[in-house]
Amino acid sequence: MRAPIGLKISSRRRALGVSQAALARRAEISASYLNLIERNKRQVGGSLLIRLAEELGVELAELSGDSEHRLIAELDEAFADPVLAGVDMPASRDLVAQQPAAAQAIARLRRAYLGATANADLYADRLRTDPLLAQLLHRILSGITAVRSTAEILEDVTDLDEGERSRFVETITRETRGLTEVARGLIGQFEVDARGRRTLSPIRELDDLIFERDNYFPALEAIAVELRAEIETKGPFGEAALAAALAAKFGVGMARSANPNSANSQFFIMYAPNSGLNGQYTVVGNVISGMENVDKLKKGPESMNGSVTNPDKIVTARVAADKQ
Repeated sequence: MRAPIGLKISSRRRALGVSQAALARRAEISASYLNLIERNKRQVGGSLLIRLAEELGVELAELSGDSEHRLIAELDEAFADPVLAGVDMPASRDLVAQQPAAAQAIARLRRAYLGATANADLYADRLRTDPLLAQLLHRILSGITAVRSTAEILEDVTDLDEGERSRFVETITRETRGLTEVARGLIGQFEVDARGRRTLSPIRELDDLIFERDNYFPALEAIAVELRAEIETKGPFGEAALAAALAAKFGVGMARSANPNSANSQFFIMYAPNSGLNGQYTVVGNVISGMENVDKLKKGPESMNGSVTNPDKIVTARVAADKQ
């Protein structure tokens, strides 16, 4: 089924100040037939589509319907979401044909919704699995407990002398200042994440790229053929054989939590042992030289687990083995 491009043809014709009859005459069709095309009642393609593109002064690709097909696919996906179960939604094709601006708005809202959901899942997973955040939350809870206990003493014990009462007030002041620093560190961690996060999820970006290239990547196809031939010289081809070949050839591995989408490029350089990281992260190497450069990196206070709100950045990174 061709995409509904009638409104695009009609809008371009009106922008040029050309009547329906005049365009029909130039395209060698009847005005009534062009009227049906503009109302998406007739499909158009082949030489007629070429003539219309020439007369309207637009690239043929603009009338190919690719963007409309993509929009229809996005609306189909949005309307199939369980959150809309029981809602009588219009046909995606009709909405794109009759109300393209509304269709675009729904697609954008859908993308924003998916992005917000993905961000919430990432934050929830990080709170569950990141030991640094776990330590920050533990400090916050401990500080709140200390402040509450001290406040209860001040409220319940009425025979405290001024010196004792002053010491308890100082304790509350000290703990609340510590809480402020830790809270800033926690917020800073999420602010860094938010600044570095893309508006589209990697899956959505990949999906867009596949659609744009019509699911055809000649360079990858050629490499895939070579890799399969290489694998088949050692045995039958299959998923397990492919995974083993990739691991042997490229040595790629990625640690993650129980969430299959939680793999990250984060790494640590330890200044001292930290048992809280044991069982959570994979040791990938040791610093054998250049530690003096690591020592120059900006560091935050211990109360914030060393985090800073404006961290230094790695401008260039290179794997030493690549030199060989």
